[in-house]
Amino acid sequence: MPARMGIISGFASSEADRRGVTELVTRVYQKAGYARPGEASSIGSFLAAPSTVSFTAKLDSKVIGTISVIGDSSLGLPMDSIFKDEIAPLREEGKRIAEVGQFAIDREVLATAQKSSGEPLDRAVSLVLFKLALHYGMRKGFDFFCITVNPKHESFYRWMGFEKFAETRDYPSVQNAPAVPMKLDLKALDEKRKKGLPCNTLLSEILYNPPEEATLAGALARVS
Repeated sequence: MPARMGIISGFASSEADRRGVTELVTRVYQKAGYARPGEASSIGSFLAAPSTVSFTAKLDSKVIGTISVIGDSSLGLPMDSIFKDEIAPLREEGKRIAEVGQFAIDREVLATAQKSSGEPLDRAVSLVLFKLALHYGMRKGFDFFCITVNPKHESFYRWMGFEKFAETRDYPSVQNAPAVPMKLDLKALDEKRKKGLPCNTLLSEILYNPPEEATLAGALARVS
């Protein structure tokens, strides 16, 4: 993402970046009621795994947005805790899968910046983070992205092509908030991109305006 109001996005490559990711996710999840005060994210071990990459949006060197792609490994995926049986068919078919998680943006900081710019920065930051994650997934050769989302956000993910694949359940890791399991066929998405097929406005912005190569280079170089 080119600088926009001083906001820069890319791969979280440094220890400071990763610390900023953890701090932002913890703060946002606590405010949303997904974690108790003083309680860190429940998937910290996954974020530190070699198969995980995190992307950030930063303003004045501060992480104000993040998303992570957690590749399947011997650790499994965070959502295995409640949807392992439902994910099993993908693994049995030999599909390469990853979970998209720890999406968080600092709406307070963005609201302040937005007042001076007049631009909907929260949407712009959300869009560029998902753009980085999806293009990384396609370039890395994953077959499917999986995700758990709160029902109130389900329609947004459907716009990106995610489909619900099991019934909604309470998720103990986020204070028993309801979780909708969804998956995205990345191979089909990449095929649509290569053929230039028409799609909705949101997906068109993601598919046909790829991130700059430099923002993906570090993530693609990681061994997963």
